[in-house]
Amino acid sequence: MCALAAALALAAATGCTDARDGPERVLRLASADPAGIEHDPAVAFFVDRVARLSGGRLRIAVDERRAPWHERTVLRDVARGSAALGWAHTRSFEPLGVRTFVPFDAPMLIDSYNVERAVLRNPLATRMLAGTRSAGLRGLALLSGPLSRLVGVGGPLRGLADLRHLGIGLHDLVNVDGKHLHSAALFATSALHAFPEVMYPGILQEHYLGTHGARFAFEDDLDSVFFDRYTGDCRPDCGAFDPSVSANVVLWPRPAVLVANPRTFAALAVRERSWIESAASQAARYAQTIGHDAEQRLVRELCAAGVRFSAMTPASVMSMRRAMRTAYAPLERSTPTRRAIRRIRSLRRAVHADPALLVPAACRRPAAPVARARGGPSSVPDGVYRARITADDLRAARATAARDRPATATLTMRNGRWRLELREPGRTVQRGTYAGPALRTTWTYDGAQPSTSYVSIVVGRDASLRFHVVTAYDTASARATFASHPFERIDR
Repeated sequence: MCALAAALALAAATGCTDARDGPERVLRLASADPAGIEHDPAVAFFVDRVARLSGGRLRIAVDERRAPWHERTVLRDVARGSAALGWAHTRSFEPLGVRTFVPFDAPMLIDSYNVERAVLRNPLATRMLAGTRSAGLRGLALLSGPLSRLVGVGGPLRGLADLRHLGIGLHDLVNVDGKHLHSAALFATSALHAFPEVMYPGILQEHYLGTHGARFAFEDDLDSVFFDRYTGDCRPDCGAFDPSVSANVVLWPRPAVLVANPRTFAALAVRERSWIESAASQAARYAQTIGHDAEQRLVRELCAAGVRFSAMTPASVMSMRRAMRTAYAPLERSTPTRRAIRRIRSLRRAVHADPALLVPAACRRPAAPVARARGGPSSVPDGVYRARITADDLRAARATAARDRPATATLTMRNGRWRLELREPGRTVQRGTYAGPALRTTWTYDGAQPSTSYVSIVVGRDASLRFHVVTAYDTASARATFASHPFERIDR
């Protein structure tokens, strides 16, 4: 019996099962990354790992939402059972009453991947994850996330003086009962004598340029900063408004949490729960392998796409750290938070800092305006692709412009230039250029009003293309046209 039990346990752990000995179960995982789950590699690893461990018996279907501010909706959907699984960044839990993750946003405390890994390997992380129970969730894994840095628009950020009275865009900033959350990030902006802004595409065009001038700042990680652009049209002076990352200032990390609905999870078979728990544990370990080296590879790619890099002087960084001390007092009024911060400080002293990002000299100078899409060579295969856009697709995307209509869309992509022909009824042709790796593609439109979009393209095993339109001049129209269905390849 013991040998049999051991064999069954091994089969459950390794996925060595017979996929034919029962029906396949599909669980929904709600996700709110507008660029697609491919930009959240640990979550994508979890999805793939569940299928592998179960030998295909259990599959995770990703239910993608359109915007990062839908993370709280994701968590509420999981809590009430309309989604079995979900994930969100730690900051999205505070509006639901979960405060165990607040120490992650203590300013300039966890300022390297080495420190983040030390925290996640400490029993402190287990206690943080257990806090999700207060929101009616079962925490499956706490995933190491990218580091969030200061980003300037309208010029680089050289020191504290550049931040004084400046608007700083914050991820996941929400209003609950008349109060802004997340508190730690707000205390940090107050310490810098800046004021918080809710991050959303179009913030610069819609109100900031008109009321406060061209300067702005926001927090972002290097992958997200490619998409978080606030100027849709590339005028001759557009280089002045390219994002400028302060490479040597890390505000905090952006870890994520995998969660499950407790009732749904408890109703699963024992081996199904084992597959999910094993996949979540392995995803947590995998997430810790992604860090500084991945960021370093992004630097040249982002530079080619127009993102600039700068550095604050060591004296300015020290001044910022001193200013941030005032943000800790309100955080440490809570005994659990105070103890967690002290523990993290102890862990921080015991590890080495990450190496500095190496930034080529060209990436520190303003980018020259060009007529084509900015970026390196595209990794999207040349070819002819086709999709059918229906009236339902237009309604789902809320595309209401006169030019938006049902049609058969034929997309030709070749040597950095694209051509889209819409037929049946009528005929419309659009053209433009594209550049960069598929997951971070700069996409420009030719015409009377040239504009630039930032999209993520996933190339399928069958060579089909799946678009995620993150930022565009007319996001609703672009999503209906490009992202409502995969484009199937019909010719080379």
